[in-house]
Amino acid sequence: MKKLLLFLFAVLAYYNLLAQDRFAPIGAEWYHDQQYGAFHATAVKDTVYGGHQCTKINEKAITDSTWYSHGYATRDHYDMYMYSSGDTVYIYNDLFQKFTPLYIFYVFPGDTLHIPLLNVVDGFFTRPANDTTFLVVVDSVKLLSFDTATFKAVYTRPIDVTDHNVMSYNGPYVQRLGALYTGFIPSCSTCGSFLDMTKQPSWGLICYHDSTHSIQLIQEPCDKGGIETGIETVSQISKLISLSPNPANDKIKINNQSGEHIACVSIMDINGKALINYSKNIPEYINIARLPAGLYFVNLELQNGPLIHKKLEISR
Repeated sequence: MKKLLLFLFAVLAYYNLLAQDRFAPIGAEWYHDQQYGAFHATAVKDTVYGGHQCTKINEKAITDSTWYSHGYATRDHYDMYMYSSGDTVYIYNDLFQKFTPLYIFYVFPGDTLHIPLLNVVDGFFTRPANDTTFLVVVDSVKLLSFDTATFKAVYTRPIDVTDHNVMSYNGPYVQRLGALYTGFIPSCSTCGSFLDMTKQPSWGLICYHDSTHSIQLIQEPCDKGGIETGIETVSQISKLISLSPNPANDKIKINNQSGEHIACVSIMDINGKALINYSKNIPEYINIARLPAGLYFVNLELQNGPLIHKKLEISR
């Protein structure tokens, strides 16, 4: 009897310790992989949101410098709000306008979890009628060892139910770290797709840092040598570069107030054929007198930045 009581006490102490290990302490950082680089998430501050004390997490896009130089950049993700209570991490769910469970750690193999649907980051939903949850079954609960720590991990698999969205963590979600392979938000195989290259989902976790842990799951730098700038920054640069006059007749001037050096200029027709190119000694005024009236695109390649696209109308 004494041994049983000691065993039960140890189990309760273990789970109590897990419950007290706060998810997203202030200053915590996550790096998740994505198609054009990485996403860098930071727990920036404690705040009150939706009636709860919680942590604000922002997630910035980092674009690989090679992709960025060719005009590719990804939008930053929306800010997230999370808090821990007992064994569960909650996230503010904009589908239901309240906090709902994201990760539940006090579970056992065979348990079925009914998790409220979550909005795909920058995606869209095709939610069936009366569908408010997605279902996963717990396959196993393990301790996973990383560089500097060992954390509890819950392995799940989705249950495909007729007329329900199928969301999945695509592997384990882990104490402190969150989902290992889908960013913070589970992936959804039946939800709408991303509409363009600027809207990218998070993939697998590549790094995590806080005041007591430093975990790096890749050999290269956590930011993958990229530039922390979302598509919003590209838009800001573009606003500082203009063509005048536009519409134009025989010549145009590039007005550049961005502070970025323009390395190359090309003028293309609507079929993508380059008609005028400058890769050095770009003149103050570009002669367009030989081009017929119509719509054109001016591509401006910045020396240390993205490709900027401008529309040009020639009218005579």
